[in-house]
Amino acid sequence: MTDWTARAQAFFSNEAPPGPDETDATHVSAVSSVASPELFAAADRACDHWSDGAAARAQMRQDISNTPAHLHAELLEHLHAVYPKAKK
Repeated sequence: MTDWTARAQAFFSNEAPPGPDETDATHVSAVSSVASPELFAAADRACDHWSDGAAARAQMRQDISNTPAHLHAELLEHLHAVYPKAKK
């Protein structure tokens, strides 16, 4: 069994990461390197789906924290698509 990061990397491997804007002389990303609470909430839904325990949830949070910032938006989009919020 592969872990979720391997599955996510395989899913997103078809697209090259975006480069900096041509006008960006410093080549510093405008995206925060800190994952958003929304990303962690989406990851929690994935953990809920798989009935993950505390160790797996901690690993998921660590993996998200280690994910490069330029992939956060795509990862969030993927998690929303695969593990949508429950309808009330």
